[in-house]
Amino acid sequence: MTDFRGNIDHWLKQSEPDYFMFFLKAWIPFNAWYVAELPHLEKKDTKIIKELQDNANSKPRSIIETYLTTNKPDSVKFKSHLAELHHYLELKTLKHNGLKLSFTNLSLTENPKKFEKDTDNKGNVYKAEVKKGFFEALIVDKSSKKIMHFKQPIFNIEEMKKYTDFIKISDKKIQNRILKCYEEIDPNKPVSLVSNSKTKNEFISLSSENKINFINDPTTIAKGCIKVLYSLRCMLFHGEIEPTNANKPVYEHSYYILRLIIKDIN
Repeated sequence: MTDFRGNIDHWLKQSEPDYFMFFLKAWIPFNAWYVAELPHLEKKDTKIIKELQDNANSKPRSIIETYLTTNKPDSVKFKSHLAELHHYLELKTLKHNGLKLSFTNLSLTENPKKFEKDTDNKGNVYKAEVKKGFFEALIVDKSSKKIMHFKQPIFNIEEMKKYTDFIKISDKKIQNRILKCYEEIDPNKPVSLVSNSKTKNEFISLSSENKINFINDPTTIAKGCIKVLYSLRCMLFHGEIEPTNANKPVYEHSYYILRLIIKDIN
């Protein structure tokens, strides 16, 4: 009798699900749906994803919000996979466009804040403002003398740190104060979906092996979820991610999240 035991290890490796490919296969019907649903956006993925995030009538957004606010079997699965996706993203340093992909640091919509003002105990006044055509940061002392006046057409806080008058400020507390003000008017100021609140009605509990609480804002979570899924799709398409066993859990849980969304999309 022939002994086939030597083949067992080979077949075990073949039996492992390829979640990288599963995710891509799930994206294809999602892609086909949104291209057909939004023909006026001319197959431009970035614009389409933004529309799916920001439009109150967005079907994917509505589906995600329903999963987050109900306790049906699929809702429980969705929240569990979302918790696990967050867990594995935090374990890794997966970067998209140079930034770590994380539910704790997402730029979702334009920051509505256009002005920030502060005063310290020395009488220094700190102002940051979005004006027509430029961003401005200003420090004035108690005698109304300008300590620093910085302008730029496109928001970039790193450029301010290199600004001559900023570097000349010897007091780090003054530097940090104007930086904090300026951060408040960042048009792409990121938000965190993770909640540290202990008050029950201020968070949504995502029960799983790696339990986490998200903010009690299903709309913002839905926007973040769509953005993260799209980022993971781009990372695969553009070869930004290494298809290793260590990275596989990220795409495993992303696949199940996407699968639950497309299941209800028609």
